[in-house]
Amino acid sequence: MKKILLFNRVMVFILLLSACGPSLPLPISADAHLSPVPTRGSIGSLATVSASNPCIGAPAPADWKHVVVVMFENKRSDQIIGTAPYITALAKKCATAMNWMDADTKVDGSMDGKYHSKPNYATLTSGVSPSVHGLINDKYETTTKVDNLYHQMALAGLSFKDYYEAGPGGCSVRFDGDYHDAVRYYTDVADICDTHDVSLSNFMTDVTSGNLPAFSMILPTKAHSMHDNSIASGDDYAKTILDPLLN
Repeated sequence: MKKILLFNRVMVFILLLSACGPSLPLPISADAHLSPVPTRGSIGSLATVSASNPCIGAPAPADWKHVVVVMFENKRSDQIIGTAPYITALAKKCATAMNWMDADTKVDGSMDGKYHSKPNYATLTSGVSPSVHGLINDKYETTTKVDNLYHQMALAGLSFKDYYEAGPGGCSVRFDGDYHDAVRYYTDVADICDTHDVSLSNFMTDVTSGNLPAFSMILPTKAHSMHDNSIASGDDYAKTILDPLLN
């Protein structure tokens, strides 16, 4: 499930992967009353954003300066919308991609295979199916040579960071769910990985100092990502991350 929160030149995605369970379409219930994505327009027309008004309801700017992805797992949208109050409220105020599928399904709708977590994170950041990038299980050590978002951003001179929920140290830091940390997968960014893989404790510092990267991926541990914890707990965690960002 993909939620899109639109505000002043920043786009936030809350991604919910059903990766560790069976792959299913991610429908939104008919009573969710989700809003359409605003159309392109002038940045000058954008309203003030806050936690209570996360989606400005005005035309989108000509370009987005920041994309923030917050990863959750093992839940379908029909398990979340109407059950998790914070994420549900954001979805109703903002927008939802209702037909997003996980990496089991190719872009053309055909099946690629049956996969768990890591293949999905690799597909998300490389744009190709597991049968192409070759990461078909959750083994931490496996890497791939395929091109990817991080490499393309480095070539374009754009900033990016994965923020993992553990202490400092970069790509060598192990944590519960470290195989979700996609910047570690790719051999073409291995030499710069440590610079772009940082502790989540740096996230709000980067926000308040004006150093939020063009692309950020927030990676909770399995204790917070709904992998091992409840929907209510994961919903509370989403609020702790997003409310300070929106405010």
